Amino acid sequence: MFIMSKKGNDGETDQGFTSIGRDLYIWLFSALLSIYVTCKLRKIPFRKYIKESLICYIKTGKPMLLKEYEEVNSDSFQFAEAA
Repeated sequence: MFIMSKKGNDGETDQGFTSIGRDLYIWLFSALLSIYVTCKLRKIPFRKYIKESLICYIKTGKPMLLKEYEEVNSDSFQFAEAA
């Protein structure tokens, strides 16, 4: 697991993540891994989905669901593997 460390003014090493920070890091990694695997199983390009979902979130305040992405990009996502 990735843990940042830094030296304080007294020369002692301080761990960058608290236990809450580690838990959040693990949760975020697990969520992204789950989305990645689902995209792979549905043959949806992961990077493109994440980009479109972030754009949708910025505009509406809600992320784009995979089902919505498939409906909007029904023509293009089928050919993503061939390109």
